[in-house]
Amino acid sequence: MRNRERTRDRILKEAMDLFLGFGFSRVTMDELAFRLGMSKKTIYEHFPSKEILVRELVKGAIRDIEREVDRIVFSRRMDFVEKLKQLLSFIGMTISNFGRAFAPDLQRKAPEVWREIDEFRKEKILANFGRLFEDGVRRGIFRRDINSELLVRMYANTVQATLNPEVLSELPVSAKDIFDGIIRVFFEGILTERARTEHYRKGVIEGTKRSKRE
Repeated sequence: MRNRERTRDRILKEAMDLFLGFGFSRVTMDELAFRLGMSKKTIYEHFPSKEILVRELVKGAIRDIEREVDRIVFSRRMDFVEKLKQLLSFIGMTISNFGRAFAPDLQRKAPEVWREIDEFRKEKILANFGRLFEDGVRRGIFRRDINSELLVRMYANTVQATLNPEVLSELPVSAKDIFDGIIRVFFEGILTERARTEHYRKGVIEGTKRSKRE
């Protein structure tokens, strides 16, 4: 990798860490330059403004998220139930990684960039989740009395409210245990009674097989 590309990648990585930790508006280019040990002039040679920098960060994040969503949705190795579970898991991890400060701050201070995120959320994540969910409803796996978009919003809010340092410090369990619990409650809550029975039976069988192998 050439020096210019390495410098650009360093700037993007450090900026992402700072933005996620403190929010978009609170981080200055002076602070970024200090953390990187380089001059602001060097940063501006790659990114003429903080808005352009955050736009590039968002574009990169969207590409990575789109790649993972496509991997899940178009997988031939998973049935649609497993796809939905993995999509829920990926949504949760993405939300927790974005932190509590960055998204609301971006929405207020850089509305054009936020609009790109919001459009991607609707067109890619919610649309794919909705299709998988409706497929499950048609097959009698998921309940008909649940709105798929409302479910995703409830799930997103729960993950964001729970997986933060303040809450984690008060609970005697790990972040992984909390996340697994959220997934279990939301996923099993949308199953029909018949599907829930089959789901538990399958889980017991798989658990037994794992125990025998171990």
